[in-house]
Amino acid sequence: MDETLMPAKRSDPPLDRVIADAFFPSSPAATTREAIFSDFLAEILGARPRGKDISQLKDAFMSLSYMTDSPEAAELLWAAFVASYTITGERGARGKDPKRYVVPFHPEIAKAMKPKESRPFGKWYIMLMSSGDPPTFNGHLHDKFVARLRDLAPSNLLEKIAVEAAGVVGYEKVASIDTTPIRPYVEQLSLCFQEDLECWINYNIESSSRWLQGVSDLLSYYMMMSIVQFSRNVHQEFEAVRNGKKYRAELIPMHFGEWDEAASQNREFARSWEGRNGLERELFDSWGRLVALRVVSDSARSARWAKYSNTLSEATDLPDVTIHTAVKNGLIDALNRFDVRSSSEDIGELSWQLATEVTKHYESKQPSLQSPATMGINVVFQLGNGSSKQFIRRQNKVGVTLRLDTPAIIFFAKIFNMHKGLSGSYAEFVQFLQYRGMKLDEESQSVVLSKLEALGMIEKQSDSGESIYVRALQ
Repeated sequence: MDETLMPAKRSDPPLDRVIADAFFPSSPAATTREAIFSDFLAEILGARPRGKDISQLKDAFMSLSYMTDSPEAAELLWAAFVASYTITGERGARGKDPKRYVVPFHPEIAKAMKPKESRPFGKWYIMLMSSGDPPTFNGHLHDKFVARLRDLAPSNLLEKIAVEAAGVVGYEKVASIDTTPIRPYVEQLSLCFQEDLECWINYNIESSSRWLQGVSDLLSYYMMMSIVQFSRNVHQEFEAVRNGKKYRAELIPMHFGEWDEAASQNREFARSWEGRNGLERELFDSWGRLVALRVVSDSARSARWAKYSNTLSEATDLPDVTIHTAVKNGLIDALNRFDVRSSSEDIGELSWQLATEVTKHYESKQPSLQSPATMGINVVFQLGNGSSKQFIRRQNKVGVTLRLDTPAIIFFAKIFNMHKGLSGSYAEFVQFLQYRGMKLDEESQSVVLSKLEALGMIEKQSDSGESIYVRALQ
């Protein structure tokens, strides 16, 4: 997708929503979760894949010396590989014909095979690994992670053959990923991601592909929640600044339901997506707010004020008239591209006007031409829908809801127990989820508790007042 904003009524340079050093570091594509993870692995391992189509992997697979002796057996093995380790792109790629993707069950697959709709998703990993003021990158954890990735072995004979074929396809070695810190909008998410990733790095499991799948699920959830949290927080920030108030972004827990529980209209998780103040609206509008933030950041930087990009609230605390004027003029110039002449002197009001103009432009188009503004919505769906664990659901009549399916509940319970040692109380588990953005109301808490109990993951200790503890499922 072209990252540029195309509504300019004059021949001025286009506007951009990407803020390279903060908040929204690259423009994502609505492709499959597996393709996103493949891009991410290749980038952090410093590889430029040579394989652009699955046919290249098949040719390499068939060319292996022990395959050429028995073509029929080779075809059967390839068919088994396709059935077990590839997916089609019905869930992605902007309405185009479905593409087939190789699941990155091993780092060598990601290094050799480049997915369709490829993007620099590694930048989102850098942001999740950054925290502090000024932001710093967690290099120690990154080194541990890369070492674990390089130490992975194929889990079975079929994986071993495919990894050997990937080696035939090959890749170009490029510079290691740039670990310059990228400032997160909601720092709590980055800190939680780093804590959970460290637990997962230390988790020993016989199947390396299952361990790598856990990394994919972890990254997908935190990328999805980063976009969701940005959209909700930046909405509230623009409202606050426009009304002369300061705002500091913090994690806002989102209402989740258990996968199969009834979504009646009196439930918060059933009502949080649609509507004027729903998450879908906030995701659509976030494009315009990102454009305004980009203009504010670029203008402040041009005046040599900011070392890294700032929030809108921070940008209102400009130290002198010269810098204030630079930001104000940057916003006015951007509004001129929509033939809007503003008399306002207020940065908050000008930013609001610019964000509104961007949104109005895309709302005036046919749905098929709104893809830049709907990209956030589509990417949230792609990250939330996976072959293993799911965090979002679309149903007829019910609509869209944030949900946790059983594998996702088991997954987070496992990480929770890695934090706690052996087991922790169910109340602590609920708090653990909420601290990561997943809020369960009392009814959902009861449903999830029953699910965990049915799985044998609940231990009740009568000698401590019927305390309920969550145990990991091995």
